[in-house]
Amino acid sequence: MQLEQPGSALQRGQPADLKASCARRPLLPIAQVVQKGDLGLEPARNPANVGLKEGRMEAPAPLRKSLALVFCDIVGSTRLVARVGDLVVATVFREFREQAGRLGTEHHCLMIKFLGDAFLAAFENMDDVMPFVISIESLSLLSPISSLFERPEGFQLIGRLEGFRFSLHYGNVLYIETSYGSDVFGEDVNVAAHLSEIAQPNEVVISQAALERMPADYEALAGAIEVRPFKRVGDVKFRRVKLFEYHPNRMPAWFRRP
Repeated sequence: MQLEQPGSALQRGQPADLKASCARRPLLPIAQVVQKGDLGLEPARNPANVGLKEGRMEAPAPLRKSLALVFCDIVGSTRLVARVGDLVVATVFREFREQAGRLGTEHHCLMIKFLGDAFLAAFENMDDVMPFVISIESLSLLSPISSLFERPEGFQLIGRLEGFRFSLHYGNVLYIETSYGSDVFGEDVNVAAHLSEIAQPNEVVISQAALERMPADYEALAGAIEVRPFKRVGDVKFRRVKLFEYHPNRMPAWFRRP
């Protein structure tokens, strides 16, 4: 009786010419192998018939939503790094994100996405937007020498920030749920981003589309109408509101400190 060498084709119960046959076949990427069924596997059965779709997981379908979009950018972050160093700045940014996230929750923010030293926030209710903006702006006053606002416990460095610049736009966007959280896409997101680039420190640039949906008080606070052309969008009208530079009697009630 002839014994086969360990690892031979006959010992494995396979045809002797299988190795040669495989050598002649080109290798395929794993995705193509699975798609073509070259592994010889049967698709998984679902005897319970629970409605699962084979081979993929369904993500929530994107939704079209009309939302208020707020961009916020930290003023002077590069100068801050040069002055106190990157380790301190990393702590400042962490405190900023924690505070902004907390304030977003308090003001019913639909989503907030941090982008380096900036963030994008979206709101379904326009009445929630400016209270949120003012609360974020007040973070720049959280310094040891400031008596206007009480510093939250544990936030000792955020007062080193020079301030913020904001933009506010209202438009129709694609709202999706992703593995990293909610997100929004579309030309109106780009408009909000472009408006934030022309904002001055401690100022919010408000598009006309957003201003028309805000309380009438802001007509008195806003500056003259300006126009800028943006690619794929055309001319966009906007007005500027300086934060904390108006007489208290001209501010909405929630803006004034008791």
